[in-house]
Amino acid sequence: MLDREKTNSNLVENKRLKSALAKLQFMDENFADSIQLTSGWLHDFVCPKCTTLMSFDVITKNVSGDTKFCCPNCKTEASGQKYYEAWVYQYRRYFAENMDNVIVCALAGEDKALQFLNRYIDFYADFYNSFPIHGQHAGKGKIMAQSLDEAVWGIYVLKAVYYCRGFLDAQKLEEWYVKLFGPMAEFLIPQVTSYNNISVWLLSCIGMAGLVFDKKDLVNFALDSKFGLYEQLEKGLTKDFLWYEGSLHYHYYMLEGLTYFCELYVDCEPKSKMLLMLDKMYQAPMGLTYDTCRILSLNDGWYPLTLKDYAKQIMQAAAICQSKPLLDQVAVIRDKFPEVFDEPTSLLYENKIFNNIRLFFDDHIVMLQKPFPVLLKSGSCVANHMHRDFLSVIIPPFSADLGSPGYGSLINDSWYRASLSHNTISVDGGQPKKLMKTKITKIAGGIEASVEDWPGIRNIKRSLTEESNAVKDCLEIQSDTEHLYDWLFHCEGEAEYSLENVAVESLGKSYELFYQVRKVVSEKAFCAVFKDHDGRKLTINIPYVPGIEIYTAMTPGNPADHLRNTLLLRTKGKEVKFTVMYSLDISEKEKSKESFDLETLKKKVRNLERELHGKKRGKVCRVRRSLWN
Repeated sequence: MLDREKTNSNLVENKRLKSALAKLQFMDENFADSIQLTSGWLHDFVCPKCTTLMSFDVITKNVSGDTKFCCPNCKTEASGQKYYEAWVYQYRRYFAENMDNVIVCALAGEDKALQFLNRYIDFYADFYNSFPIHGQHAGKGKIMAQSLDEAVWGIYVLKAVYYCRGFLDAQKLEEWYVKLFGPMAEFLIPQVTSYNNISVWLLSCIGMAGLVFDKKDLVNFALDSKFGLYEQLEKGLTKDFLWYEGSLHYHYYMLEGLTYFCELYVDCEPKSKMLLMLDKMYQAPMGLTYDTCRILSLNDGWYPLTLKDYAKQIMQAAAICQSKPLLDQVAVIRDKFPEVFDEPTSLLYENKIFNNIRLFFDDHIVMLQKPFPVLLKSGSCVANHMHRDFLSVIIPPFSADLGSPGYGSLINDSWYRASLSHNTISVDGGQPKKLMKTKITKIAGGIEASVEDWPGIRNIKRSLTEESNAVKDCLEIQSDTEHLYDWLFHCEGEAEYSLENVAVESLGKSYELFYQVRKVVSEKAFCAVFKDHDGRKLTINIPYVPGIEIYTAMTPGNPADHLRNTLLLRTKGKEVKFTVMYSLDISEKEKSKESFDLETLKKKVRNLERELHGKKRGKVCRVRRSLWN
């Protein structure tokens, strides 16, 4: 999410923020709604000749039943009461559906956004009771002409209030609830009487009003009442998790309203069954796409359809659910339709969908994904099946948890489940056998894990941060008494060490499975390089720190007769800080393969160019530029 502390100068330097600011300026200059305007039905705003949607211009003045509207396709003009009322619908929807621009500007520190939001909502709050109840399709509305459109309008505006509520006056928020959103919810509740996509939108609006203004009765009604969201999904979803109306468009349309609700609901109920169902419903149509991005048009719904038509809500859902299939689908959208990510709305979600960090708080693990995957494990959920490797790291494929070769193994408990076989910290030869309370937090540039109740240790934490193309690993310990600390790292592959070392008989009790132990004798920075069979290299750079000894050894892998390289950093005292840097290089083979593929492609296109002339050649040139520029 954006940081409201950003300055206005930063605001205009960002292309998307600049676009949002321009839209905000336009909205502020052109919003002038009136209680005298009556909203109609969008489906009436079509050309009487070719059925194309008529041209809409938000700055049209003095709209009435005599105003002529033009078809952008065949240029036919049409006028009348239904066209006038449909224009009013478009006008009111335009400002509501552009609220994301207001949110972006508000979060980026633009005070004009909050001023506009106050003016905009104040108008509807002041006059909501005066808007006439009207509509001929799908229930009644007040601001809009049917219950569905009333709910859609409410959802757009409630989202803006939710994101900006921390910057708004509490008394003003209460006023808006009493005069606008509370009455709107009460107006919609009696109209939830069946199982269909419209009811899902109404319930989502009611539930969002409850979430924004902390009205639990509204949230409970939205979720659990007769015809509530859970019943809607139970009755309305097929066993394939597709919406029963038989149209992929209406499947996504129903999901759009629900996604707005879940965007707020995830903040208070991140483990909710509703969020799991949301994920499944977004994954359900994936098998019905073709050419990676095209969607089949079935029964009623727009044509043609692509993922671009639903990109915003898929982005929202990916940010909410954080599931790999959805995140992968967003990556496809970004590849096929990059212009989607030029929209200011993308700023609200991209930190979550393109985040370098994958957090699994309840499972005590977090993954730093770039510049290469590194996993940090703070602890375990339960003692059953637990390995004693609090604050351990894994760098696949070089360095991994060995798992368990078999519970009957003589060294299963003493080695495979013990701290010394993991990339972790050993205190006085091991780690506590009990579960300990751990915490994972985001920090600048990375992640940090800590253990809060390690016996005899006042403070212990480990952080991973991205620095250029490397990962910095920092482990800090403070204690009131002296301990022996061993920092451990095990790695597959061929090892090369930069400094002279000498053989050591033993590391002491508990270290019987450490073979070929050697101690580095030079007082210089140390470098270890591990190379796998594919030619990839993992490099570990360790600065020289007086008092920290460096050892190398071989230890059992899985199976146990396979030995792994082991690094051990040892020191004794009350306080210690271990700092190392990891970097990963791909093999020369992989580099040459990438280079070969690109050069081969260029040669093929150039050969093709030589065979073509004129316009055809120009077309190929454009293709070439798009391929590697």
